[in-house]
Amino acid sequence: MALQGADIDVIQDEYTPFWYALEHNLDLANFLMTKNPDLACEFPENHPYFGKLVFERVAYKLTFEQLKSALDYAIKNTDLQEKLFLIAYNSLEDSIDKLEFAKAMSFKYAKQENGCYLLSLALERGASVNETDLKNGNSLLHIASFYGNDSTVSYLLEKGSCAYGLNDNGEYPEDLALNQKTKDLFEFFSRKKLEKLAINHGNHAKLIYHDYLRLEDRTKKLKAELQEMEQKQIELLNPVYQKNPHFRG
Repeated sequence: MALQGADIDVIQDEYTPFWYALEHNLDLANFLMTKNPDLACEFPENHPYFGKLVFERVAYKLTFEQLKSALDYAIKNTDLQEKLFLIAYNSLEDSIDKLEFAKAMSFKYAKQENGCYLLSLALERGASVNETDLKNGNSLLHIASFYGNDSTVSYLLEKGSCAYGLNDNGEYPEDLALNQKTKDLFEFFSRKKLEKLAINHGNHAKLIYHDYLRLEDRTKKLKAELQEMEQKQIELLNPVYQKNPHFRG
C-alpha cells in the first residue's frame, strides 16, 4: 500500500492524510483511524469541515484519547465541544472514570473564555463547584478569576463556590483577579450574601451587615490613603535615587 511506512501526521497543503481522507474518502479515513492519527495536528483554525466531519462521520468511533485530542482542537467551538464532551463521557463505562473525567474537564473549562456552559455540563456530571487542584490548591473559582472569565466567576458564586478558600500560596480567588471588573463581582456577591443574611436573621444580622459596610468603606479609604502616601514617598526619593543610585540597595 502507498501509505506503508508513511507518516500519517505529516502536513502537506494544510492537510494531513487523515484530514484529507475525511473529506474525500471515508473508507480510507476509517482505516487511518486504526493508525491513531493525531487529531490535534495544526492546520487552519477555521477549517470548515472540522465539526461536520469529526462529529458526523467518525466521532463515535474515536478512542477516548482521540476524543480528548479533538476537544483540545475544538476550543473555540462550544457546540462541538459539548458534543465531543458528551461522547467522551458516555464512552467511559466505569463511574469513577466518568467522575474523574468530569473533574478534569471542569478545570479546563474554568480557564476557557467561553467555558461557562461547558463547565455546567461537568458539574452536572459530578464535578464540585469547589473542586480544587491538588498541585497548587487552586479552586475552579481561583482559576476563573485569574483568567478573567467573569461569566464563569458569576456562575460559580451563584452555585455556592467558596470565595474565601485559600490556595497553597495563601491567596483568595479574588486575589488572583487581574482586572477590576472581576474584583467587583466578588464584592457584589459578598454584599448580596450579607443582604440575604440580614433579611433572614433579623435586626442583629442587619447591624452586623451595616458594621461590615462601614468597615469595608473605611478599609477602602485607608488603602487609598496608603497608596497616596507611597506615591508621595516615591516622588520625594526619586531625586535622591537619581543622584545616588546605590541608595536603592
